Amino acid sequence: MPESAFELKSVNISMRDYMKNELMKLKQAYSSTQFRLKFNHSNSMFKVLQTMSIDGQNTSNDVAMSADANGIFYTDAPSKSVIRQVHFENTEYLVKEEYPAFEWKILDKTKQIGQYTCYKAVAIKKLGNGKSIPVEAWVATSLPFNYGPTNYSGAGGLILELKTPLFIFKVSEIRLFDEEREINFIDTDEELISLSKWNALFRRGWN
Repeated sequence: MPESAFELKSVNISMRDYMKNELMKLKQAYSSTQFRLKFNHSNSMFKVLQTMSIDGQNTSNDVAMSADANGIFYTDAPSKSVIRQVHFENTEYLVKEEYPAFEWKILDKTKQIGQYTCYKAVAIKKLGNGKSIPVEAWVATSLPFNYGPTNYSGAGGLILELKTPLFIFKVSEIRLFDEEREINFIDTDEELISLSKWNALFRRGWN
């Protein structure tokens, strides 16, 4: 089962005075937080790895939540489904998302990431509040796996770098195996909720 590791870096964030301390803690935690993407030709699983920060605090989930990457993302290509398993306010939710959720435009621009030549791809992501943000990815088309961080998929290859206005996921390690390895896809017998319902629950929980 191939897998890759991602680290998260922050882009310039405008901070209000009362949020400076918390945001600075998150920035310091980025360097110690990693994500893992496991995949085969049919499906993938993406999640944050639990790590301790310098002061002994487990800040991984806080970092993941700040990047909308908390929980576990399961992508199943044959059924064209993405299921997000996420805990919020002491309740576990299974959120069904679209696959692929983005209409990628592949550009001629390339750059080298490790041993892989990657093509630049751009898309627009619709947010739960009705707004949209630009998304930029660098895709290794020589790796025929249509996956990337969280629910970013369908770009024509493995996404090795992903940039939003606030965050950058950068691959730090790729391990490929000769044999296809199985990924235990989540049991979907439980009730699934829509992405719009999840966004409403999340916004209500923070108000």
